[in-house]
Amino acid sequence: MTDQEYRQVLLQVVRSASLESAADGLCLLADAAWNKGWEPDLDGFALDGFDLDECRKAAYLFDFFAMNAAMPAERSKRLRQCLSSLQSQLMAMPWQAEPFYQAETPPLTNRDALSRKWGFSAGFHPKKVKGLLDLQRRVNRQAG
Repeated sequence: MTDQEYRQVLLQVVRSASLESAADGLCLLADAAWNKGWEPDLDGFALDGFDLDECRKAAYLFDFFAMNAAMPAERSKRLRQCLSSLQSQLMAMPWQAEPFYQAETPPLTNRDALSRKWGFSAGFHPKKVKGLLDLQRRVNRQAG
């Protein structure tokens, strides 16, 4: 897939109303980031067809991908440096803490540090995405 095709999948994922409708796209993006060398271009990201909430959701996902051991360390480091700059820009704009997916009810207590970092009242629940843990395990098995 091309970078533009991955960006289209990303746009579909961040615009989805529920985890169920985004699950296939989430797995596709995770596989691309962890196994296929896809590295999103974050320069001017907010200007490329994504509104503020969509940018925060995309940044949250990239942060999730980057902090996972399945991503090669050098790419993770580069991505996290870009995300740090992006976080300063995005969090300086007005936003309201809502769950990652609008169809979900936020928990009484948000224990997800990554979702709090990006201004959400709840994250996307990676354990509920069928196939996502398998992508991580397969990479860890190859590394071991």
